[in-house]
Amino acid sequence: STGFWVTTVRNPDLKWETTKQTNVGVDFLFWDTKIGGSLDVYQKITEDLFLNQPLSTLSAFNSINANVGSMENKGVELALKYQILNNDKLKWSVNGNIAYNKNEIIKLVGDGLIETGITALSEGDALGSFYAVPWAGVNPANGAPLYEDLNGNITETYSADNRVILDKTRDPKYVGGFGTNFSYKNFSLTSLFSYAIGQYRNNGSLAVVEDPTAVSLSNQSTSIIREWSQ
Repeated sequence: STGFWVTTVRNPDLKWETTKQTNVGVDFLFWDTKIGGSLDVYQKITEDLFLNQPLSTLSAFNSINANVGSMENKGVELALKYQILNNDKLKWSVNGNIAYNKNEIIKLVGDGLIETGITALSEGDALGSFYAVPWAGVNPANGAPLYEDLNGNITETYSADNRVILDKTRDPKYVGGFGTNFSYKNFSLTSLFSYAIGQYRNNGSLAVVEDPTAVSLSNQSTSIIREWSQ
């Protein structure tokens, strides 16, 4: 037999995202072209931000495709190169770059907060900001976990109602790389290293290996040796 069912709900007001971007840059060379690089500053505004917006389970659907607000990205990018040696047989240069980006949700529909699992969208905060109950350590008297409630009080009782936007995001504040290019006659060597600073992840694997009740599922971390004991 053949059956039909509805998997998504239609949104007649759905529109394309639109972006406006401004970029100002300069390229430069110094010291008989031994030192060179570029500097760019940019701003990008995204309107009608597209997202699967969560719905109440009473609707029989989990989410709906919707335009939920606007977002701004602005930052600066710097790239440098230094030619150490440059002759017929031997060439050697080093290079590096760094980029800083500040992301901010500047407008959201509804009450200004959209939960997206362990992260949330919030006006005035960055996309991908973690949304959780602040951890306050362990009670030294009994080993119970401690949390911070919305009023800043320390409690042993966990409640999802105490979730707040944390100052940690999935996207790094700084990204970049550095490397070198070396050649001698017909031999060449190139290296490239990349880095990210200010990036956070929710480590679900660590939660398993540091949970004594999950010993049947996985080997345990050596940090278990340092757990609280009476």
